Amino acid sequence: MNPMLFTLFLLLILPAILWAVPRTRRMTGSWIAALKSVPAGCAVMIALPAFLLVLIRELPHRLRGMISSPLTDLIVSLMGIIAGIALIVFLLRFIYRKFHAEGKRSPLPTVIVFLFFGIAFPILSCVYTVVSYQTAMINYQTACDSGKRYYSSDWRKYELPPENGTEIAFEERGIHPFLAEYDYRLRFEKNGECRYHYLPTNCGGRTYFKLYRLKDGRLLFSDKDGDYIVDAVDEKVWFLFRFGNKTYAVEYPNAQISGRGWEKKENGEVIVHFYNESFEKSSEAQLLTDELQNKSYYGCITNDFYPASERSEEPIRKMR
Repeated sequence: MNPMLFTLFLLLILPAILWAVPRTRRMTGSWIAALKSVPAGCAVMIALPAFLLVLIRELPHRLRGMISSPLTDLIVSLMGIIAGIALIVFLLRFIYRKFHAEGKRSPLPTVIVFLFFGIAFPILSCVYTVVSYQTAMINYQTACDSGKRYYSSDWRKYELPPENGTEIAFEERGIHPFLAEYDYRLRFEKNGECRYHYLPTNCGGRTYFKLYRLKDGRLLFSDKDGDYIVDAVDEKVWFLFRFGNKTYAVEYPNAQISGRGWEKKENGEVIVHFYNESFEKSSEAQLLTDELQNKSYYGCITNDFYPASERSEEPIRKMR
């Protein structure tokens, strides 16, 4: 269970019981009223900002880029606090009026209960996160030792502008319960038909691709692990590599590759070997001459695709 959902469950279970039981529902003591109102207000303080941030992430990337900032996060958090306090005040007044409470009520129990939940539940949430992390890591390592994949999230899709009538999108999914490790693939859609082409797996590190437009119209994808030429029309991907101080391109198989290597034949041909647990494929590489010259910066992919007009180019430190 998500730590936030776990915290919300613990917060709401007590007031839910107190409101469900007729006897406690009608009680108007300062302490019982605080227990029926404060946890619900604390839940709103947690849930409302999270909900608003999810809505912001679902906005079109151009609009999201305009409003996403640390100030936005602060404003959203303040909105949650204000809404939570407003709910606590509303419930207290509702209890006292609905059940005809008499006499003056002390605010001290409400303050004490609020402070208790404000301190106790973050601690419980942290404990839950640590326990979940240790359990997941044990299961993950057990799966790795047996050669199986323990975890994969849903695919997230980041759409790029169409290329000559072909809709193209970059997709990623997490393959580790906590660390930044991802499967990557491209989705090509034309005439209502979707086809996917895998890219090399990111075994660690944030997602950041720089995209360039080559002079022949194709796109160059570049990240810390490699460079790839993408032809959306033919729906093909070429892997680029350096060998003997020269740059070569070889068609990348549409599979999740676990390893690769290359060799030079006596006749001068450079052969690249791709393999995984179920197959091995060898392809002849093509020597590049001036294909990468005069390229223009097209945009980048992080948590979405951002064109060059919205996000400037950042340097990438190559791992290989």
